[in-house]
Amino acid sequence: MKYQVIGMLAAGVLAGCTTTNTPTTEQYEKIAEQLGRINQQLEAINKSLESKNRQEKLSAGITTRTYVSGASSSGNLAALSKIPALSDKATKEEITKYIQAIRQASVGQNSYSSTDIQVGMLKVIGPGHLDVIMPFLDGGNFHLNYALPWLV
Repeated sequence: MKYQVIGMLAAGVLAGCTTTNTPTTEQYEKIAEQLGRINQQLEAINKSLESKNRQEKLSAGITTRTYVSGASSSGNLAALSKIPALSDKATKEEITKYIQAIRQASVGQNSYSSTDIQVGMLKVIGPGHLDVIMPFLDGGNFHLNYALPWLV
C-alpha cells in the first residue's frame, strides 16, 4: 500500500513537470542572431584590448617618435621590437646581451629623448645589477644613463 501511494505521487509530480512549450525555429533563429551580434562585439573588444596591451608593453609608458628625413631619430624600431623581454630572474649574461642588443638597435640614432623606447626597455632590468651595467656607462649611452635611477 505504501509503495502504491508513493507511485501515485511520483506519477502526479512527473505529470505536472512535463511542458508543451518547446522553443520554435523562429526563437532559435532569434537567439542565434543575438549570439552572433554578441560574438562580433566581443571580438571587437578583444582586438581593442590586444592592441592596447601590445602598445603598453612596447612603450611601458613611453611614446615613440617618428623618423625624420630618412634618418632614424629613435633607433631601429623594428630591431628593438624583436629583442626578447627579460625574464624576472635574468642572469648577468642575459642582461648583458639585452643591453648590447638595445645598443646595437640604437646605432645611427641622431636625436635622443627621455621618452625613447630604449629607456623604458632598460628600466625593465630593475635594481640590483649595477655590476653588469657599469661597463656600459661610458658616457655615450644616453638611454642607459637616463634609466640609471631605476637601476640602482
